[in-house]
Amino acid sequence: NPAKDYVVVSSAMDANATITFVNLAGQTVKSFNKALTTGENTIRIDLESGIYFCTVNANGFNKTVKVIVK
Repeated sequence: NPAKDYVVVSSAMDANATITFVNLAGQTVKSFNKALTTGENTIRIDLESGIYFCTVNANGFNKTVKVIVK
């Protein structure tokens, strides 16, 4: 953090995940499905500069982190 073109999501297992980016106004600006593999996964974000909350949902696991995009 800060990110520019991509973020890295670490996963402890192979899983199909839903990744959602929400802006500070609470609006979903990007949401997509991604097959994650064990270890680090590079996710291309293609978002405008700003602050977002990124939520990863996989196999009942839910994690949200703040992402700053330059």
